[in-house]
Amino acid sequence: MQAIKQRYGAENVGPWDDWEWGFVNGKLSALRWVLGSEWDFLDA
Repeated sequence: MQAIKQRYGAENVGPWDDWEWGFVNGKLSALRWVLGSEWDFLDA
């Protein structure tokens, strides 16, 4: 964990607020959809 913080900076490794987690989850959801998963299937 310390090596990651040193490499990327402590401000870039979280924990993040709810908005940022929603943003990341939205991007991951779009990628899953492009790769063929159901659009509204959020459990995977």
